[in-house]
Amino acid sequence: MSTFPEGTDSAAYMDGYITITPLRSDWTHREALAGLAERNLELP
Repeated sequence: MSTFPEGTDSAAYMDGYITITPLRSDWTHREALAGLAERNLELP
């Protein structure tokens, strides 16, 4: 048993499993972008 939180890649790796971690993830906050689009802001 590992000392890492259950369900994490680190715990699985320490328990002898192969893990695949995405190297890139989309952190875009779509709701915030929609709110900005509604304001029709103009950039200099």
